Amino acid sequence: MSGSIIRDKPTLLGAERQNSVTNNNSPLKLFTHAKTTITEIFKNIASYVNDSNKFLDDVKKSDKNLITPEKYVEIQELKEKVNRILTIISRDHMKVVFFGRTSNGKSTTMNAMLRERILPVGMGHTTNCFLQIEGTDKAEPYVLTPGSDEPKSISSLGTVGNALSREKLDSDSL
Repeated sequence: MSGSIIRDKPTLLGAERQNSVTNNNSPLKLFTHAKTTITEIFKNIASYVNDSNKFLDDVKKSDKNLITPEKYVEIQELKEKVNRILTIISRDHMKVVFFGRTSNGKSTTMNAMLRERILPVGMGHTTNCFLQIEGTDKAEPYVLTPGSDEPKSISSLGTVGNALSREKLDSDSL
């Protein structure tokens, strides 16, 4: 592969962020590009493995003992593994889960991946609910909370997800 999909980039705000989203430079677009690339690689691998298996089937049917039954079974298992991986990465939604003890850097890691300080971090800041982050084609990011279809400013995430906030949500709500 040529080049890296991960680049050092400062936090983007306002009009700069809007241009970033429309110019395909947003972090979530980079993940989409990476997923597409990985999917294509595994499609190629699956194609080679399937072609090889057709050849091995013909070899196994022949009178010559060119492959042991154990090796044939091992190769069939590899084919199944490649096909399972391809099925998983071909899904529309990929999920990444972060879990760990309090103040171990889960929110910091997500902020770094998104290249923006969206989630509250630092002394006294604890995320007290499950959060789900998805990409959007809209220029401005937003937050949806249970019981409301009204998009809220992303800056409100620092308060609604914070354990010390007066605004409380259920632990499984975002």
